[in-house]
Amino acid sequence: LHLSIRRQRQMCIRDSAWAVDREIPKLTERLAGDATVADAVKLQQWTTWRDFVEHAMAELEDGTLDHWFTSER
Repeated sequence: LHLSIRRQRQMCIRDSAWAVDREIPKLTERLAGDATVADAVKLQQWTTWRDFVEHAMAELEDGTLDHWFTSER
């Protein structure tokens, strides 16, 4: 893979893992108990981010975004 694509992929993996392994479970647990509206908003933001990253990863894997990383735009 092109170096830029590999970097983007690594960033997506890191960010997705952070959301899935840390933030989403923490906020879900908080919502089961004493939660604020801010907690619910953060959970929605992290869930949306996770979904976006999964979509971006799929596009990086199938080559949909390759044109972003070439000089022939």
